[in-house]
Amino acid sequence: ALSMKFSMPVTSEGEAGPFTIVQRIGGMTLSDGIWAMFDPGAVLPHDPMTFALDLTGTMRLADGVFASRPPGDSGRAPAEFETLSLNELKLSALGADVVGKGAARIVNDGPEPRPVGAADFVIKGLNGLFDRLVAMNLLPQDQAMGMRMMMAMFTVPTGEDSATSR
Repeated sequence: ALSMKFSMPVTSEGEAGPFTIVQRIGGMTLSDGIWAMFDPGAVLPHDPMTFALDLTGTMRLADGVFASRPPGDSGRAPAEFETLSLNELKLSALGADVVGKGAARIVNDGPEPRPVGAADFVIKGLNGLFDRLVAMNLLPQDQAMGMRMMMAMFTVPTGEDSATSR
């Protein structure tokens, strides 16, 4: 199942307006023939894959969608976000799951926008996926170790092959 939703302000007048980005792909499967091409030994779980992103917030356009000049000609960024809410992030594929949500207010008082807020993530099965990719010779062992070390910098272990991140 595939669903998409997108809405945003189209004028630059007044206050920031709401925007929505929603994308969902659920229960996606691959045929046995495609699996056989890159996983002939059936090392990877062939479970249905899911992706969901639900992002809402408020934004202001610099010139509006229907402005006569090209975006960015005003010397400002084409859009300025004021708030962001990650209502849902879910990625489930190849035996790994990532789920997250959070919210932030965006401070636009300097040369770069600064998010002030937090997002929480639960990660399961990622080390097992790295192990399977190494066993299939699709990922070198040293690169898998590098990814595990990077993950360790941003996550807290919560059990066997599971972690959280904020």
